[in-house]
Amino acid sequence: MTIRPEDIKAQQFRVVVRGYKVEEVDAFLEVVRRELTRLTESAADHASAPEPDAEKDTSSASSADARPGDDKDLSARALRTLAIAQEMADKVAATAAADADQVLSDARKTADQLVAEAQSEADAVLAELQVRRHHEVQSLEARVQQLRAETERLTQLERHCRESLQRWLAQQQLLVDASGGIDGPASDSLVRTGDGSPSAG
Repeated sequence: MTIRPEDIKAQQFRVVVRGYKVEEVDAFLEVVRRELTRLTESAADHASAPEPDAEKDTSSASSADARPGDDKDLSARALRTLAIAQEMADKVAATAAADADQVLSDARKTADQLVAEAQSEADAVLAELQVRRHHEVQSLEARVQQLRAETERLTQLERHCRESLQRWLAQQQLLVDASGGIDGPASDSLVRTGDGSPSAG
């Protein structure tokens, strides 16, 4: 097939994910187009150049016969150039894909490392919290034991005070009963001691 420079300039490619870089493809196609234009113009200039001698009609005829072959040669060169361009583009794409895979692999390794570090840190914090909670529980248990002991002591003291008060009240009741009451005959015999406490006279 015959490829013209206009065909290269008018060629459009679809943009896909992880495809070729548009600017690089356009720049390379522009180089190919210019080279093909130069070759085409050179062939046209060569075909339109006047023959120096009339005696060379036979050679001119043979040159005219050779022009179709020159066009085929130009087309073949253009196809080879496009093939080289395709090969270079494939290499660029393969390199980009390899780089992308490497970047993805590095990102996964980094993510795994970060997750492992975070898990280790979380485990350390959890262990520290468990130790701290254990100490706090032990401290609270000791405090509870102290409060229980203090409550028991206060309960015993209250019981002792109640018993002492009851004994004292019982003694006072006996004294009242023995004297026949506060206003009875025995009340006159009560004598105040020096400290003000009553005693029998």
